[in-house]
Amino acid sequence: MTQQKFATALSEKDGEDALKEISLRIKATFPKSIKYILVFFTPHYQTSTIAKVINFTLKPQSIMGIQSPFLIYEDRVIEKGVVACCINDPYTEMKSIFVKPKQLMDDSSAVQEDIEASLRSALKGLGAKRSFSLPFLSYEKNPYASINAIKLSTGKTMTVFGAGFMKRYGDKNYVISGDTASEGFLGILGKGLEIQLLKIGGFLPVGKPFIITRAVTERNIIMEINGEPAINIYKHYLGSKFDAFKKNYLFPLYPLGIRNNGSLILITVTNYLEDGSLVCVGDVKENQKGHIMVLHHASLIETIKEKLGFLEGQEGLLIIIDSLARKRILKDVALEEIKFIKKTVGDKFKMIGTYSDYSVFSDENTREAEWEAANILMAAVK
Repeated sequence: MTQQKFATALSEKDGEDALKEISLRIKATFPKSIKYILVFFTPHYQTSTIAKVINFTLKPQSIMGIQSPFLIYEDRVIEKGVVACCINDPYTEMKSIFVKPKQLMDDSSAVQEDIEASLRSALKGLGAKRSFSLPFLSYEKNPYASINAIKLSTGKTMTVFGAGFMKRYGDKNYVISGDTASEGFLGILGKGLEIQLLKIGGFLPVGKPFIITRAVTERNIIMEINGEPAINIYKHYLGSKFDAFKKNYLFPLYPLGIRNNGSLILITVTNYLEDGSLVCVGDVKENQKGHIMVLHHASLIETIKEKLGFLEGQEGLLIIIDSLARKRILKDVALEEIKFIKKTVGDKFKMIGTYSDYSVFSDENTREAEWEAANILMAAVK
């Protein structure tokens, strides 16, 4: 019999009762020692209480946590609750760092220096074999500097898998690192787990391809497409519907699919400026080629089968970083998508997850850390 590595638990109870229920369920699988606890929780819970109760009841070597407006547990989307995962693999090592830069919102160079220095220090002695980094950025209006720090410090050998927020979904977007519970940068580093990254898109290109002719990369702004104000790409495509589209800020419904070294990255437009520039989520550069994209439901189902079908019958843990933008696009179908993912991977694969404004991941071709919204990012862990 294969030694069990993971135990997961959900509680939708209030306050400390939720954490006690979580602890009992984890102990049912691992009654003796607990190594690492990863916890996702909605804003309904006091973050200090989560760390306090779990540390007292389970006494893990380390606890790491992320707050999110919605969670995923098996085939459900959770609006209020706590989801926990215990990783008890004897060959796995994990540790976390917490960074709260002195000028988190204003000085991008300070943000990058603080995060890069902390990550480089923590990575010493970790080694490259089966190493991974799970970065979580609890709140930054412009994550460019933090993403750049991740890219520079982790290089191309580590598997990067994480998420971040550009809005607050409570008084604060908390993260937990050991006894620390605050807003900032949580970096989870480790080695020993076999992790395969998977993405579910389901978007298809529409219209003619375009080229980004002017962009401000560090501010995530596309100024011109095909030599015209960037917003005109939507005007050309939507015609008479454009004014209503712009008035209602419907840009996230039609992300931009950008070709980057053989990979397709989805750039989500969140706003527009008076000069016609587009404010985006994702790494934008001049001379990139792309398309307007639209979600195609039939294509989505086929993509899930194609990407995840090989996991059926296997054992492991599927960690999902789902997209809040995608949830708004799919509406009621968002839950059906989660149910279909669970049905595809089967009962032997435990499934937990969280929603975020964007995901951070190792690009399948370049191996560098990238970020985007609208796709589902998943880590199949064994």
